[in-house]
Amino acid sequence: MNTLLTTKKRTFNIWDFGGQHVYKMRSQWPIYFQNARALVLVVDGTDTGRVADARQLLYDALRECGRHVRVLVLTNKCDVSTCMSSDEL
Repeated sequence: MNTLLTTKKRTFNIWDFGGQHVYKMRSQWPIYFQNARALVLVVDGTDTGRVADARQLLYDALRECGRHVRVLVLTNKCDVSTCMSSDEL
């Protein structure tokens, strides 16, 4: 899904790769990451089994984008009692 958000000074082209199919799109990453200035990764804070996958996904994305991008990692489901701490993530 693609969203174009324009403010007074900036335009944001936001791509949502969400879910499992992100790996299927991997061959197209160079197209999406071209001229990227930032990368936002949202991690499921309750899914301990996929933390390593999320970490690898982030490293792979950074290789595609180049290390010059800013990175923001967000955790969802923080209100759930089984959510991992920031140290665990």
